[in-house]
Order: sequence, then structure tokens, then C-alpha cells
Amino acid sequence: MAVNLDRLGEAAGLQLELLKEEKRQGEAGRLDILARQEETKALVAIENHFNHPDNDHLARLLRYAAASEADTVIWVANNSPELHSEVKRRLDK
Repeated sequence: MAVNLDRLGEAAGLQLELLKEEKRQGEAGRLDILARQEETKALVAIENHFNHPDNDHLARLLRYAAASEADTVIWVANNSPELHSEVKRRLDK
């Protein structure tokens, strides 16, 4: 994913700078990518979940975001259950 960070940023409407891959978040676990928005310097937590993400993946993503003090969270997932889509819509507000 880090090799395509520019494409991900473009899709999200952000210019992203890679800070760290597989960033250890203490007890929270390992965040796939920690990036920074080039313009605002805001931290961005990026997590990849393929093959049917579940509630544990969502909870982990929120823990990673809190541990990294990210201002923005990007969750790359396929086959996301409708409940997760609704949670994402609400968090985007």
C-alpha cells in the first residue's frame, strides 16, 4: 500500500507523506501506515483489511487511530458489511 500512497491520497483528496510502515502502537497493535498530510501536517492512520473485515478490524482501526493521535483515518477494505459502511458514514460527519 505504501508504494501507492500517492494514488490513495489522490482518491482521498489528500497529499500524503509516508512517515512509517507497520508502526507499533504499544498495546493497540501495529498500524499499517502512518502518514502526514503535506499541507496541514495532520497525521493520517491508514489500515488495510481485505477478505471480509469484521467488527474486530473496525475496533482495531479505532484503537490505532487513537494511539497514533491521527486526525484522519483511512480504512481500505473490500466486502465491507453494511453496518461498517454506516459506521464510516457517521464518523465522516
